[in-house]
Amino acid sequence: MKLFTTVLLLVAICYKLYQFVCYSKKRKGVILFPVAEEEWTAIRKYPQDKASRQKENRATYALILTFIIILYVLGLYFGSEQWAFDLMLLLLLINSSNLVNGFAFVEDGLLSEGRFIPWNNIKDFSFVPIDSNHKYYGYSQEVNHGYELRIKERFSGTSCIVTTEEMKVKLSYLLSEHMQ
Repeated sequence: MKLFTTVLLLVAICYKLYQFVCYSKKRKGVILFPVAEEEWTAIRKYPQDKASRQKENRATYALILTFIIILYVLGLYFGSEQWAFDLMLLLLLINSSNLVNGFAFVEDGLLSEGRFIPWNNIKDFSFVPIDSNHKYYGYSQEVNHGYELRIKERFSGTSCIVTTEEMKVKLSYLLSEHMQ
């Protein structure tokens, strides 16, 4: 069991590190959308928070990844026989990507949740109205009558909250244009 959790954690660390490096490279490039301040405020990754420009969030995420790697190496060095330690680090690793609270379009794809999604990986998108039966209803007055943009990939998906009708139209146009 210890060998399985150790290998699983190593694979997860390498995958998250690869995602973060790809995300950071693409983030340094040209951002197509959102550019203006009103665009940044009309898009949210989570209902409580407005999408941020993420400089501090990326630094915190990088520190957490470094911390997890150091703990992993120390666990290997000291020969920890506790497989629960590896599972705890895996849980921390999985939930740490929530820190990167951003959503942006770049030339090659989409940046969301601390990862880069190329245009050819996006299969479909839809806008779900946030009404009284939606899980995000009640967090904020701005969110209550907005939309949740759901983007489907090959194996997973991502979403963001759009608070205005103008942003919905703009996002729909951008996604339709790049998915062809």
